[in-house]
Amino acid sequence: MRLRHPPGRAGRLWLEHRVEVAGRGADLLDKKRRALVQEHRQLRVLARETKAEWNRMAGEAEVWFNRAAVLAGEEKVAMLAVQHPLAQVTVRWRSSMGVAFASEASVDLGLLPGGASGGSAAADLAVAASRQAVEAAVKDAVAYSALMRISSELALTARRQRALERRWLPALTTAQARLSGALDELEREEAMRSLWARRHKRRSRP
Repeated sequence: MRLRHPPGRAGRLWLEHRVEVAGRGADLLDKKRRALVQEHRQLRVLARETKAEWNRMAGEAEVWFNRAAVLAGEEKVAMLAVQHPLAQVTVRWRSSMGVAFASEASVDLGLLPGGASGGSAAADLAVAASRQAVEAAVKDAVAYSALMRISSELALTARRQRALERRWLPALTTAQARLSGALDELEREEAMRSLWARRHKRRSRP
């Protein structure tokens, strides 16, 4: 990768500044990447736990709904779903290294109309298990969403760091070394010409 830069000493200053800026940028990206890696590890563990809990609670709810369907009838179970109020979810957000993501959520499941289960113990337990499953599903969704956001930012940060460290910094330092070498050679030639001119002037004096 060959860079275009101003010629001469102005180019050397231009390159020195950009090497310094690119170096600072790579350091900052490395610090951000390390922080995101730590955040990603914690969220991955949390997401694994919330997924397991959601699967467990969903399984329990399914068991109780199947029992309620056998004992109270499938129509009664279907009516429970129709009569249940819609869940209201409130999500709270936080930020890490400039990345905003959902950190937790509260769920308002509302209240079933009185006697909605028809006095069936199995139906009552099915409703209770399903409400717990909904809360577990929301927690899992929050953890998964946060993990995906951090994963995306981590991948982007790593790509930017690699681009700086493997492309731009080498290109800048190579151009800097090449230009510095050329300028040093030019300065030596100018010094030799100046020395030759002074000697020639002294010899040509009467």
